[in-house]
Amino acid sequence: MSIKDKEVIRQIEKLVDEVLEQYVAIKGISIGSEIALNIFTKFKPSLKTFSENELIAGATSFHYICTSLFNHVLKNEMNSAFVTVEKYVLIMQIVKQISSAMILDRKLAELEGIAQFQEVLHNLALNVNAIAETSPYLAKDPLAKIIRAVPSASFLAIINKEGLPIKVTSITEIQAPMIASQIAALSNLTHFMLKNPMDYAILQGEKAYIMVFQFDEERILAIAVPDSEKEHLGTYLARIKEIIHNADTYSPIHPEWFL
Repeated sequence: MSIKDKEVIRQIEKLVDEVLEQYVAIKGISIGSEIALNIFTKFKPSLKTFSENELIAGATSFHYICTSLFNHVLKNEMNSAFVTVEKYVLIMQIVKQISSAMILDRKLAELEGIAQFQEVLHNLALNVNAIAETSPYLAKDPLAKIIRAVPSASFLAIINKEGLPIKVTSITEIQAPMIASQIAALSNLTHFMLKNPMDYAILQGEKAYIMVFQFDEERILAIAVPDSEKEHLGTYLARIKEIIHNADTYSPIHPEWFL
């Protein structure tokens, strides 16, 4: 990671720390890209057993599914979502190119009003996006690179290993969860049959090809191109594999940065 990238993370860390210090009810905040790559996550000690990668990936998928449901049922855009369990409230938002999640102490949050914390998270995500989009950081997003590398793609999906959609393009929203579960099944079955994780798979039809890649341990990528592009298929495979290989799929704060 470059010096400029580290400076972006430092600025985001400062914003997150300020929010955590201001509100006792907030127990953790996770910031990621819109395809759920962890940018910066911080938990208070009471959440030490929580996973940074799993939180932002799960929250992004949860938000995507809620958005799809909202669009299908009400034909309208959803702005924010939250879910409660016994002790906690999880608020999720995607603002421009930033996915964000906030874990709250449920008793304190309900006493103070959850709407207040939805606004806090929204403003935080806006501020993080303003920092990230004015730097080269988000331009390095592997999804953006893949889209540029395969401009003729008619379909693209990033899903998590459990088969939940993180980002799906060029398909009706209500079909996304079903498509995501089928893509995950290809990866899981490959591992089951060959006792090794999938590298990539090619599905050939009369009018198109679908390429499925193991993006990293948590995510799977699927991309479709028309049959007219078959002579470029090898080039696309090489480009995508190179992008995945060079992708910085996990970008937490490293203590040695500050030495």
